[in-house]
Amino acid sequence: MDLREFLLRQVEKLEHENASFIEAVIDQSELMDLKIHLEMSHILNVHHQWNARLMGNVPESEEWDLLPLVYWDRFNRTNCLELQELLNDGPLETFENLALSVQHILQHSVYHRSRLVGMMKKCNMKIPSTNLVNVSL
Repeated sequence: MDLREFLLRQVEKLEHENASFIEAVIDQSELMDLKIHLEMSHILNVHHQWNARLMGNVPESEEWDLLPLVYWDRFNRTNCLELQELLNDGPLETFENLALSVQHILQHSVYHRSRLVGMMKKCNMKIPSTNLVNVSL
């Protein structure tokens, strides 16, 4: 497996991980507080901003914009599809910078999902599985 294939696989996992948290939060939205809403919105917004930079576009949202819950799933899918397209179609000359950007997006998302776990526990919400060793995509 080359680096491009590895990163594409990581983006698939990212989409799955985010979707698990989105589903858990939406299913328990009556327990959710504003901090949880902001944190999940932030994960999606920052990924969108990185994609926009990489594609030479103007982002549609700011880092801490509060996104409506109904947008989360679509935003997550769109973010990951755009990143997969960049990885598949991006020129080799800029691949190293793209790979570093993908690594940043992945690490940023993991960091903020870990913060979400703590916030969700404080609100007595059920936490989605974070064990991805057994996830087959």
